[in-house]
Amino acid sequence: MTRRMALMRWVLLAIQVLAAMPAAGGNLYYIAGSSIERTNLSGEGVETVVQGTNSSRHLAIDLVHDKIYWTVSLYVRRANLDGSDVETAHMSTPFNKRHVAVDPVGGRFYWEANGYRSAKLDGSDIQLLPAVDGSELGGVAIDSVNGKLYWTDRAVDMVMRSNLDGTASEALVGGTGAIAVDPVGGKIYWVNSSKIQRAQLDGTGVEDLVDDGPGSLAVDGTHQKLYWSDWVNRKISRSNLDGSDVEVLDAGRFGLVFGLALAVEGVCGNGVLDRFEECDDANVADGDGCQSECALPRCGDGVVDAGEACDDDNENSCDGCSQTCSLEPGFVCGDGIQNPLCGEECDDGNVEDADGCQGGCLLPVCGDTILDPEEACDDGNAISCDGCSASCATELGFVCGDGILNASCGEGCDDANTISCDGCSATCAGEPGPVCGDGIVNTGCEECDHGGATSSGLCQAGCTLTPGSPVAMFHDQTDQPGASGTPDDHPGFYYPEYAAEAAVDFRVPGSGRWAITEVDTLGMSHSASVASVDITFYDDVGGLPGENALCSYPGLTSFADTGGSLSITLPVACTLDPGVYWLAQQVHMDSDEGFHDWSNRAIASGHEGAWRNPGGAFGEDLGLGPICLDWTSLTACEVLVGEPDLLFRIRGVELGGALVPVLGEGGLLILVIGLVGGAIRELKRRWGS
Repeated sequence: MTRRMALMRWVLLAIQVLAAMPAAGGNLYYIAGSSIERTNLSGEGVETVVQGTNSSRHLAIDLVHDKIYWTVSLYVRRANLDGSDVETAHMSTPFNKRHVAVDPVGGRFYWEANGYRSAKLDGSDIQLLPAVDGSELGGVAIDSVNGKLYWTDRAVDMVMRSNLDGTASEALVGGTGAIAVDPVGGKIYWVNSSKIQRAQLDGTGVEDLVDDGPGSLAVDGTHQKLYWSDWVNRKISRSNLDGSDVEVLDAGRFGLVFGLALAVEGVCGNGVLDRFEECDDANVADGDGCQSECALPRCGDGVVDAGEACDDDNENSCDGCSQTCSLEPGFVCGDGIQNPLCGEECDDGNVEDADGCQGGCLLPVCGDTILDPEEACDDGNAISCDGCSASCATELGFVCGDGILNASCGEGCDDANTISCDGCSATCAGEPGPVCGDGIVNTGCEECDHGGATSSGLCQAGCTLTPGSPVAMFHDQTDQPGASGTPDDHPGFYYPEYAAEAAVDFRVPGSGRWAITEVDTLGMSHSASVASVDITFYDDVGGLPGENALCSYPGLTSFADTGGSLSITLPVACTLDPGVYWLAQQVHMDSDEGFHDWSNRAIASGHEGAWRNPGGAFGEDLGLGPICLDWTSLTACEVLVGEPDLLFRIRGVELGGALVPVLGEGGLLILVIGLVGGAIRELKRRWGS
């Protein structure tokens, strides 16, 4: 859609919005203390719109969608103009977001947070504006009509201008503070030290208007008024646009005021061109060069203008009148005229299926839900292992548990059930050591397996740990704390792209197996408490967590929580042979406003810690793109602070010698089980006998 088309739609919406506004001509919005208030344009009828805005200093108005925007801490917030339906438009680190602005024509809002950024109104497509990055902002204003962004840079005391995407920046004129723009009047207004100045949109023709210690600025082009706040004398004043007829709107009553913004009524057909109009010829008739809604003629406005063969009041092709307002032959499927521009692959003069040209004028294809002569099945997709293959052939044994082994669908076994711990898992994968007493620990089914049918040492006959088994501190990595933490929470339904998981490695020595029963992770909760936690043990692949989850404990809710430091007793021990493994954690908070960090360690032990953010939002926020989507070392991921490891400890029961394959005489494989002897030696060592 072109900017002109978008602006036309904006005009239509703005007129409807403005028609519902108070007869006084609009409202003046401002921040007073920790609330957003509004009055009429004369400063009368003060009402509180939003409370609890804390340290907010900047406002922006979107009259197309009837919204007011402000910034506070981590958030860009918005609400309806009457203060209802408060919601978060965007949330991310760092803190102290400022200088919010909105472009309803382009459908984007802007804010300052480690550089100046913009996003679509739904919070997606975050972009960093390179021209503004590094500026010490004094004020920001948007010219939606001409597609320009204006700001003052206190670092160089200049008024700057660029395109709305931050390209083609240029310095215009000296300026330090708040800024406002009147695109229809062709003027910019800004604060320079203690006075208000204005100039043409290109910065030429500078005029001094008012010397009154201004703080915030707002321009009412419809009523030809300029508004400003005085932070020192705590007043709001206004004048004509040339600075004449200054009046104070009840000095002292408003208190300390920040962030002026206007929602102003306009009237189409009064002969006065105001900010929501492209034209105004003092009537509301069509076909005279200025349409009834004060917009210039365009294709898709429902009026057949010169140069148009048709105009069906939309911007769509393939409906008889194209998006360029020209007639379209063969736009109806089944008329016998193939129109490739409208997506027709064929047109045989009918809308019947299974005759070589399907009812939607598409060629037959596997996965279109239509059973063609050469197909045995067609289930509407091109996916195998669902009963109908990607080539539309019937599949046998595609369901795990049907007793038919289908290796092409990834089955390693199929024992006609979906029960684990019987040699074939619930997902039809082979299970090592399926029988208790075979000397192989089947992780997830057994806590131990000493190779016999009766209880022995620390392992009972049912392959569970003997109650009261001595618990050992296996690994304690809680020293050398770092200065900050690593995000490891899933923020829930509204912000899944911020979901992060962190992991840390440890080594099981060659002396025996560990049955891990307890995990402690040191961390910090912010703005909410931990509701549940996912704990997973992975194998090691090249110094990072592998894909193989050896033990998985999702949604644990039984743990001790001390400000975000968690002490977790596992519901079933995780038994591991000698080797290097990874402990991973992902936390779920009890509020979407909260987040959690796993505390960093200043030095690394073994491998560095690892982190991943599959949704890529952390990198997008910093203008780095979607990075660290899969496991990455902490210091190698640019979105983190650069500390190499994480604080944790693990406890459990030491089971003694591991199951070791030994080649005997003549190449015979002998399994030597050191479990019983190792367990007895450990108990003697601990009990001193």
